[in-house]
Amino acid sequence: MTSFKPTYLYIKTHQTTGLKYFGKTTNDPYRYYGSGVYWLRHLKEHGYKIDTKVLGLFDNYKECKEFAINFSIKENIVESNEWANLRIENGLDGGDTGRTNYGPLSAESKLKISKKNKGKIPYNKGTKGLCPGNKSPRSAETKQKLRESLLGRKRSQESINKQQIRNRLKKDKGCTDDSNST
Repeated sequence: MTSFKPTYLYIKTHQTTGLKYFGKTTNDPYRYYGSGVYWLRHLKEHGYKIDTKVLGLFDNYKECKEFAINFSIKENIVESNEWANLRIENGLDGGDTGRTNYGPLSAESKLKISKKNKGKIPYNKGTKGLCPGNKSPRSAETKQKLRESLLGRKRSQESINKQQIRNRLKKDKGCTDDSNST
C-alpha cells in the first residue's frame, strides 16, 4: 500500500436547505466543496453557501477508515433524506462521482448515450459560419461602430503581421462570418 496522506473528515451543511454531506479530503476542507454527484447537483441548483465542520484530521489509515464507516452507519447517511451521500464514506476513496470506469466508452455505452440524446438540440445549432462558442455575433450596427472607431488608426507592421496570421488561422479552421462575404 502507498503512504497515507493526512485526511480530513468533514460535514458540509447547506445554509439554505440544511442538506448535509459527509466527506473526506486531503486538501483544505473549508475550500473544498465535496465530490458526490447528488451533493454537487444540489449546490449547483441551490447555491454554494455552505458551512463546514471538521470532524478530525487522521494520519492513520485504519483509524480514518474505521471512524468514517462507523459515522456513516451511525448517522445512516445513505438512507436518510437529511444527507446527500449515495454511499457509505470509508475515508479513503471519496464520493460517488457517477462513473466507475474511466477508460474508453464501449459501443454499448455510446449507443445508450446516443439514444438518450436523440431529439435534443445540439449546443452549436444555428452557429453556421461562426467559430464554436461564439453564440452572439456582432450586429451590423456594432460592426459599423467598431469600424469607425478604428478607421485611420496607425498600426505597427508587427501588429499587422500578427493580425494576418490570426486571419489565416481562422480561415484554415473554417471560422468565417458569411454575412461579410460577397
